[in-house]
Amino acid sequence: MLAIASEMKGRRNMRLRAFDIAVTVGSLGLLGYFGWHGLHGPRSFANEAAIEAEVARLEDELAKVSAERAARDARVALLRPQSIDPDLLDEIARRSLGYVRESEIVLEIAPAKAK
Repeated sequence: MLAIASEMKGRRNMRLRAFDIAVTVGSLGLLGYFGWHGLHGPRSFANEAAIEAEVARLEDELAKVSAERAARDARVALLRPQSIDPDLLDEIARRSLGYVRESEIVLEIAPAKAK
């Protein structure tokens, strides 16, 4: 009976050791995976300068697009019924419909050709 109990205890210890080894190997594998990607991956320390250059380029583009949007928002605000600008409305209507008053002279200017 004593031999059976010690044999069962030995099997349990062997299973625990196998589990401990499996957890250790898995943890080291994950550590190696994340460590390699931290040094050589697309968002690694080695690519930090390229990432910062991309961020600067995108911030410049954002500033340009924001300024363009603000200009368009200001122009759209002039067309709202609460604050319509008669001169702007007249200009847009004439341009889109092609109307000219009899007292006006129309000059067509061709775009300059690139050299």
